[in-house]
Amino acid sequence: MSAGPVRHQLGLPPKLPRHWPVVMVLAGAICVSLAAGVVGYIAGEIHSRMRLITFARETGKALQVRDPQALQTALAELERQRASLVRQPEARILMAKAYLRAAAVLPRQQPYREQAFSEIKAAKRHASALADNPGLERDLTDLESMVLMDLDRHQQAKAAFDRLQAGLDKMSPAARRLEEIQFSNNLAYLLASSPDPRVRDPEAALALAEKVIKSDQLLPGQRHTTEVAAYLDTLAEAMFASGKPEEAVRIQRSALALAQTPHLVVYLKHYEKYAKAAKEAAPKRQVK
Repeated sequence: MSAGPVRHQLGLPPKLPRHWPVVMVLAGAICVSLAAGVVGYIAGEIHSRMRLITFARETGKALQVRDPQALQTALAELERQRASLVRQPEARILMAKAYLRAAAVLPRQQPYREQAFSEIKAAKRHASALADNPGLERDLTDLESMVLMDLDRHQQAKAAFDRLQAGLDKMSPAARRLEEIQFSNNLAYLLASSPDPRVRDPEAALALAEKVIKSDQLLPGQRHTTEVAAYLDTLAEAMFASGKPEEAVRIQRSALALAQTPHLVVYLKHYEKYAKAAKEAAPKRQVK
């Protein structure tokens, strides 16, 4: 009779092979290695997330800077931090917003717009991360539409707006209301200002812009903010595109009253354009 059955009859555990201690040591080492790998991965993710949070906070500060020299300093620091976050689409989106701010405040606007577009393209390469976060994808597409408008790529901008519209159609009514005002305002400006006949649609632009201004989603406290100045600027552009320069002048005065730098300079240029057109149109009406 073998030793195995005897040990079983006596209630003893089976005799372990002689190499069992070696197996146990190897198994333990593997478990320790796996645990260390998991802990290291989690620690790395936490560290990366903390860096991203810091980067988001610093970007938020930079977006409020109005002094050109201070903004250039903040931008250089953001570029330094972003170098360690290149695989994070959120960091790319934040950097694109910073470049757009630089384009609004600093001289030589075009290079900053191009850099913003490069960041957007880099963010879009992380398709899996965007697919898991619809809000992030929507934010990226919204930003892309604005950059494309600034780069005068109007057909591409319209395509981005079409993707945004498709996303809005899938949202709940409550969530949609929060997004729709800004979307309608931006689309209206594109349709009013684009020189491309395949994109330009003054009638649709005016309908959208008026809808934004009259929207009950604009709370009373919001009616004196810089956001409303932007909505008025869009409405003035739509009036101008619809052949109503006098109305554009009147509305743009209201936009100027609410505007803050750096938008004030842009709005003033728009006002001068409308005023010139209104002045030229006046003699024609008198002749009639």
